[in-house]
Amino acid sequence: MKRKISSIIVVGIMFFQSLTTYPFITEAKENEQKEEINKPSKITKGLTNSLKYTKTILETGDTYDSVFPDSALAKVVAKEATGSENTTQLVTQADLNKIKSLNGYNKGISVLTGIDLLVNVTSISLNNNQVTDISPIDQLPNLVSLSVKNNQISSLILNAQNQLPKLTTIDIENNPDLNTIDIQDQPQLVDVKTSGYTGLRKLTTVIAKNNPELVNLGQYTIRNVYFSQVASLTKVE
Repeated sequence: MKRKISSIIVVGIMFFQSLTTYPFITEAKENEQKEEINKPSKITKGLTNSLKYTKTILETGDTYDSVFPDSALAKVVAKEATGSENTTQLVTQADLNKIKSLNGYNKGISVLTGIDLLVNVTSISLNNNQVTDISPIDQLPNLVSLSVKNNQISSLILNAQNQLPKLTTIDIENNPDLNTIDIQDQPQLVDVKTSGYTGLRKLTTVIAKNNPELVNLGQYTIRNVYFSQVASLTKVE
């Protein structure tokens, strides 16, 4: 009888221990799952125009080819800033501040990472390239004119979150993949040139509200158009 009682006590103790241990295991697993869910995700610079572009930080010892990962763009910027296409030379903000106009016509440029450092640039022309995303351009406070004709851009998104207070003209002709034009809340924007309807087969949405100076907004065939408080809009083709 004593042996039976002892066995029952031992089994009972083991069962109780298993019950008290299980909640800790469950709680640990739940905590791991919460940590995984709450873990911040990394957003790659300039993935898409619909995502917020991460501003480039210039550090001591940086070269043009490290700041501008697109080698073609690095050469264009280095040439304009220093007179030399040598992209292994050190890059300084003082040199970049000298750039007022940037012309990268037909240079094979596809990625614009780093171009947001050109804070004094007033005119950018990147026609005839392979650019797909122009979000790095949306933080240039002195930009007046932007031309990105003949590229592969899918969306033009310039709204109140951007810092383009002086932008007056945009030329985005011959971008056959263009599906969205969002140019709302641009206080100085006057002219937006696009292809005719035959060149914009994928365009579905245009948002152009709160643009008091807007006069021309190209030609398009679309599903959704939002024109609100555009008092001076006189031409839509």
